[in-house]
Order: sequence, then structure tokens, then C-alpha cells
Amino acid sequence: MIDPANREMELPQIKVIGEAELTVAPDQAIVTLGVTTETLELRQGQSENSATMTAILDELRRLGIGDEKIATVLYQIDSKYNYEDGVSIFAGYDITHLFQITIEEINIVGTIVDAAVEKGANTVRAIQFTLQRPDAYRQQVLQLAVENGISKAQSIATTLGVLLPPYPSKVEEQGHPPDFPAPRLLSASAATPIQPGQLTIRAQVLVAYE
Repeated sequence: MIDPANREMELPQIKVIGEAELTVAPDQAIVTLGVTTETLELRQGQSENSATMTAILDELRRLGIGDEKIATVLYQIDSKYNYEDGVSIFAGYDITHLFQITIEEINIVGTIVDAAVEKGANTVRAIQFTLQRPDAYRQQVLQLAVENGISKAQSIATTLGVLLPPYPSKVEEQGHPPDFPAPRLLSASAATPIQPGQLTIRAQVLVAYE
């Protein structure tokens, strides 16, 4: 009798890696931008920063971006110092307020960035193109990867002159690179129009037959 614990070691196996990828157009963009204010007086700087941010938000609302699509991701106050002859001299503050905008109309991303810069945004940190509903594409590419693995195993079995069981003994998803590219880093003077390009969704699976 074969010990179940040693079954995988005892029986010959065919193991393959099934792979697949889909290239799709993004239907959503996430833009991170905001305002950095340099000031000697903290309260005055906070007031100036807040006024600029309010102007930007009002413009975004005018362009149809709802409040639920805007979220603060950073509010930071940094003290600055200059060093002269080994002595630190206070040089003011940097006040940074960044927020993230989710834009579901890809064709207006450039308009949104330009409008924010026109209203005072001086930090455009990144733009990332994504999918609103990526799970449907991930399931589709996973199915294709399984089919690819089965096809590979069948080719090997035919070459060896053996018959495969009707179903694999193991199908296991493998690690794969991130589905989406890293955010694009931009400066406040980034040229428009901004091109979203394409996204590639990948999947790998281990398919094994005994």
C-alpha cells in the first residue's frame, strides 16, 4: 500500500506552467497632485495653502469631479534650516497638501491636470492608469492560463505516448508580475495630452498530472 504522504513522490508526474496575458485599454486614472507652500510664518502659509487648495477643488467640482472621487493622501509641514559655519539657521516651512483624484473619463485627464495647475497646483506627483473592474479580466486570463497548461501537458503526453487522466491532479496559481505598470511621475509642467496606453494582465498556473 502506498503511503499517501509519499504518493506524489512515488507516482510519475507531468508538470507544466500555463501562462497567459491580456492587453486591455484602461478605463480609469488616478492622479496625485496638490500644493507645496514655502513660508516663514506658519499660520500665514497654512492659510495660503488652504486657499489655493480650495480654488483647485472648486475647479474640479466645476469640471464634474465629485467629492467622493477626491481624497487627501498627504498633509505635511516640514521645518527648513540653512547651515552656516556649523550653525543651523531657521529658514521657514514647507507645507505640502496632496490629494488623489479618481477620474473615470480617460479623455479628460489632461484637462484635469491643466486646470489644477492653472489654479495653483505646483506638485503633480503621479498618474496611474487602471481598470475600474479588474477582477473580470483577471478571471479571464487565469482561465486562459489553465487552458495553456493543459495544452502543454497534452503535448508532452502525446510525445511520450501516454494517456492523461481526464482532470489534472493539481492546478495552482503562481506568482506573477504586477498587472499594472507603476505610476507615471510627472512635473507640474507635464505636456498634455496624456496618453494612457495599454495595460497587460498576466497569469501563471502550475498544472500537474499523475
